[in-house]
Amino acid sequence: MIIRPIAAGDWPAIMTIQSQCYSQDTCESKAVLQDKAQHFADTCFVVEFNGQVAAYVFAHPWQQLDAPSLNLELTYIESADCLYIHDMAVSPNFQGKGIAKQLFKQLLAIKQQNQLGHMALVALPEALAFWQTLGFSAPNVLPDKVRASLASYPENTQYLTRS
Repeated sequence: MIIRPIAAGDWPAIMTIQSQCYSQDTCESKAVLQDKAQHFADTCFVVEFNGQVAAYVFAHPWQQLDAPSLNLELTYIESADCLYIHDMAVSPNFQGKGIAKQLFKQLLAIKQQNQLGHMALVALPEALAFWQTLGFSAPNVLPDKVRASLASYPENTQYLTRS
């Protein structure tokens, strides 16, 4: 298993993994994902397993208690205090091999290297238990801007944080 930066030839596999893991209403456009990878190359990467792209992660510096809306290009945040995990997916063909946990370890290292105090994400209902096992929980109070962003996601999606 190799964790590496996203290469130009990875996009077909990334888009296939996304369509395998998510419903059509939660899939983001290739242009939006490429924008994230271009602007946040140090925090967006793929996992190569036996020569195939098996998983990907799109993460970026952000502000805690804020969440970008689904399928929108981002702007640079100067006062980031959080590593936001925008999307992490493992191909169904490679699930159960510990890939997601290895990706999370890589993200923890990035959080520490960048001296970011927190991690945050929006969890779809089917992924909620996974993120909770990694120490994420819902804040007691959600700011209005987070509630507005959650409206772009499916029902019962939750904003989670971890220190």
